[in-house]
Amino acid sequence: MGVRASGPVEALLHATESLAFARFTRDGVLVDSNPRFRQVCQVGDQPVTLPDLVVEGQRAEMARLLQGGDIPGQRRNVHFAAGLQVPVSLLVSWAWDGDGLLLIGEQPFTDDQATAAALARLTSRIAELARENAKKNAQLQQALEDLQQAQTMLVHREKMAALGQMTAGVAHELNTPLAYVKNNVHLLGEGIEALLGLVNLFGEDLDAIEAAQPELFEMIMDRIEVIDLPALGVRLPELLESIDNGVQRAGQLVAGLRTFSRVDEAENKTVDLNESLSSVVEVVGFLARQTDTALTVDWGDLPPVTCSPGHLNQAVLNMLTNAIQASSPGGKVSMSTRLADREVLITIADDGPGVPEGLADRIFDPFFTTRPVGEGTGLGLSIAHTIVAAHGGNIVLERPDAGGAAFVVHLPLAAGVLP
Repeated sequence: MGVRASGPVEALLHATESLAFARFTRDGVLVDSNPRFRQVCQVGDQPVTLPDLVVEGQRAEMARLLQGGDIPGQRRNVHFAAGLQVPVSLLVSWAWDGDGLLLIGEQPFTDDQATAAALARLTSRIAELARENAKKNAQLQQALEDLQQAQTMLVHREKMAALGQMTAGVAHELNTPLAYVKNNVHLLGEGIEALLGLVNLFGEDLDAIEAAQPELFEMIMDRIEVIDLPALGVRLPELLESIDNGVQRAGQLVAGLRTFSRVDEAENKTVDLNESLSSVVEVVGFLARQTDTALTVDWGDLPPVTCSPGHLNQAVLNMLTNAIQASSPGGKVSMSTRLADREVLITIADDGPGVPEGLADRIFDPFFTTRPVGEGTGLGLSIAHTIVAAHGGNIVLERPDAGGAAFVVHLPLAAGVLP
């Protein structure tokens, strides 16, 4: 845009480099300006108006100034939007010259001390906000951990409730047929014993039968040879004893299920922990046999322990299951109990690949698992850790020299119960 000095004062303003000068029409169109103003506003050759040059928040004020003609009594800051750059502020004085509005402005002086004080206050506020943010982040993290813990315990309680109902149903359904089989085996044993007695009685008269009826004697001897009566007389009692042992084994399994879930017992009680945990070994035995895993148990001499046996059974079951699954087919898993410094130590070890160093701190986190998707929930060790912690104990991961992993449960003698 061309510029033209219309008088000595305006010529002087055009020449100065410290003051910005501009003239606008009543319509606000810029008709004259010096280099300093054009530098501040980055004015080109295209026509522009005063409201176009200022920031959006001051455009209405500039429009009222042009329409009303009232000039502010004091200089004030006007913020000029210089293209896409940060707006530039000028301390402006206004004057009407006929039909033209004159602008004379300079950049305001700054108070270094005031600026430093404002900067210090701003820095302090930023630090305060950072502390508040860190505090809120910590609270949020704690809330997340509490939520995960609550979710883990909710899943655990649902599993325990479902397990209790399932084992109660299994025990009820199996007890009746087991009773039938047991009674029938007893009656069958008595009948076979009577039959064998009768056969022995006939055997004593074989000589008389041979003398009186040789043909009948030959038929009896042929039949005795076909059925191998002497061996059958030995095998039948053995078979009955084997059946009776199987029935007793099934009864022990049902009793083990009931002991494992403790569906008919109060949560908090003083128990023989070895006896309680033996039911876990019974339950997990099928998995060991299925994977050809050698499961060995060494029961130590323990005093009675006050605890929640159902929950502890669940914890040990989870750990034994993990150990068996971690071992290769044909591997070895061991469990032992012992007393040390007023604590019961339950050690579960396997000869699997072990726990990598980088994951040791995460294995007890809820929903963390190293298994492929769909093969694990990541809750087994987390639930075990929560149960043991609620009893006032803890679980320690050890790495045996022979390889694999060993989890040692430290449990106080008076362990208490879950809340």
